[in-house]
Amino acid sequence: MKTSRKKTFILSIFAGNLIMIIIPVFVVALVVNYAFHTYLARDIAQKDKMMLYNVKQNVASFLRDAENTLEFVSLTADSQDGEALDHEIARINQIKSYFENIEIIDAEGYVVNTLPVNKNQLGHNRSGEEYYAYLDDSGDSYWSVPFISAVSGEPTVTVALKGEDRIVIGYLNLNYLSVLTGQFVEADPDLKALILDGYGRYIAGSDINMVRQRQLEPYFSKLRANTSTTWPIEFMRSDEKLGFSMKTESPDWYLVIYDEITESMKKINALLNLFLFLISAPFLCTPVPDSSLQDQTAYRSISASDRDPCSRELSGRFPRSEV
Repeated sequence: MKTSRKKTFILSIFAGNLIMIIIPVFVVALVVNYAFHTYLARDIAQKDKMMLYNVKQNVASFLRDAENTLEFVSLTADSQDGEALDHEIARINQIKSYFENIEIIDAEGYVVNTLPVNKNQLGHNRSGEEYYAYLDDSGDSYWSVPFISAVSGEPTVTVALKGEDRIVIGYLNLNYLSVLTGQFVEADPDLKALILDGYGRYIAGSDINMVRQRQLEPYFSKLRANTSTTWPIEFMRSDEKLGFSMKTESPDWYLVIYDEITESMKKINALLNLFLFLISAPFLCTPVPDSSLQDQTAYRSISASDRDPCSRELSGRFPRSEV
């Protein structure tokens, strides 16, 4: 009975000490886990915002370059005309090979110049096109709603500028923007960079399948209401994904970056679990005191005293009931 009570007492002391050690360890682990996840999410968000800002700057530069190319064609038309101008347009387009075709139409809307390979378009009337009625003397450029080109099968947009007595039109292939966005995120498979038109359709991006399917952005109404032209905003956050967006000044397009953070969080969780195991293992592996061994030690001590003559002499002087 005494042995059983002693063993229970020792185990209760050990369990109490173990709980006093394990509880602080788990509290520390929870605090560290929260701190790491908060820091990681903030770090990922900052990195994604910087990347989206750089994507936006490069996209804006491409769009300005397209307009500048058409302005240069218009200036060239001041000093050349006819076939000489057609060949000069072809030379310019070889340097800036973004356009599937470039046309110049006169004040009545007739095509008077184009790339030599498209000379069958000469004489066609474009006065029924939207840009013909849209353009005025304000100097603003016209950007159409993106469409799928019958020539290339790629997303394309019509860009038009008005000169003194002419309109210069370029059919801009947006495939370059898909290549551009893909270059920014190619080093990180968890990232997707996409460009949306004013209706929320994907028109370019690193995921070419989403672009070709003309998918709609599911969060478009939310990001459209808050997106800025100056700095990325976070329009969605979940345990699996972060989403950030920006807007171009002109045309009315939106740039989006999605970051799949599941794998990153799994790696952090694995490291935290390893940390928890390393700091708790010494306590979990501590051997339980063996009460039977203590009993055996006590028994050997009593046996030794029985063999001691002094002990026997003392024990013989007193009745057993008094010992």
